[in-house]
Amino acid sequence: MEQLSTSTLIKSKRVNSLLMEAKNLTGISRKISLVEMALEYWIKYQKRLNLINMAGYIQLDVNFNATRGRG
Repeated sequence: MEQLSTSTLIKSKRVNSLLMEAKNLTGISRKISLVEMALEYWIKYQKRLNLINMAGYIQLDVNFNATRGRG
């Protein structure tokens, strides 16, 4: 993605279109609040993906029967 200045970004028709759609879906009217929320969701999403991608790389030596008092 190319680097854009803040003023160019604000004037972008695509960005304004996305902000308007987000505003309609969420009811949040402040642009900064929408951007903050979107970044929070994006970061959480990326962290979940990282955890999913780690599946199979961590080996646990856990005896669940003993842990649950069965053995």
